Amino acid sequence: MLNMCPPAIRVPIALLAEAITIGFFVFLGLASYQVMLILEGVGMVSLPGVSMQLVHSAIPVAAVLFIIAELLRLPDVIKSARGRGFIDHELEEAGIDAEEVASVSTHQRG
Repeated sequence: MLNMCPPAIRVPIALLAEAITIGFFVFLGLASYQVMLILEGVGMVSLPGVSMQLVHSAIPVAAVLFIIAELLRLPDVIKSARGRGFIDHELEEAGIDAEEVASVSTHQRG
């Protein structure tokens, strides 16, 4: 659906989607960091030598990694939004040409 829009509409929508995604992971990282601060000094019941902070540290670390991944992916998203549109990788992996599917579906509608 977004591929049918001109690049002037695709680019801002793609940037908004990226901003929302990055914003979510910033929120997740900050919230999980606050949880880590609350759990200071609490150990696991099953493994008393392991701090709960260590266990919960995976969430903010993962949030930072996702933010980095989204920022690294941003140039490709902008390039796709400015170009011919986004490629459906699921169709591509299945060996189906996305342009062929689009032409058949638009031909059936009109």
